Amino acid sequence: MSGLLSRWALSCLLDGYHEMLSAQRDRSAQERANRPVKDLRRLRGLVRKDAYDIVLAASEIRRFAKSKRIYRYDVLEMEYVRVAKGAEKIKLAETLERGQSARARQVADEAHLFLSTATASTDITQVISNIRIQRSIGIATVISLVVAAAALIIAVKSSR
Repeated sequence: MSGLLSRWALSCLLDGYHEMLSAQRDRSAQERANRPVKDLRRLRGLVRKDAYDIVLAASEIRRFAKSKRIYRYDVLEMEYVRVAKGAEKIKLAETLERGQSARARQVADEAHLFLSTATASTDITQVISNIRIQRSIGIATVISLVVAAAALIIAVKSSR
């Protein structure tokens, strides 16, 4: 039973990763305010803590599930005793193997898509923030030129 339970635990791990990515995606879609520094920190934290683990675990589980001999080693095979007419027998280990391989591919693809989307979003937010800063600097420059011109005019008039 331990072999079968460990394979089932891999399915649960992949499902947990899927839920984590979905929650992160939903949270980033909900946010209305743009805070480039905070968003970038959160993205870096996600990449450092979770994304590498998700991608590596998904690829390892996928490779493990594709290796039929290793995957089925020490796994109690269970089959339905009675099957509906015309249906093929369902084998539990084979079903877990196919499901894990497909889920691992899905989770890895979701992680890559989320990271690329989050990176692009953070980059765009940073560009917008830089444009705002440049606009503020331009306005401050124009104001300082007007003040300097006014001071020059006042100085010229007072010297006469």
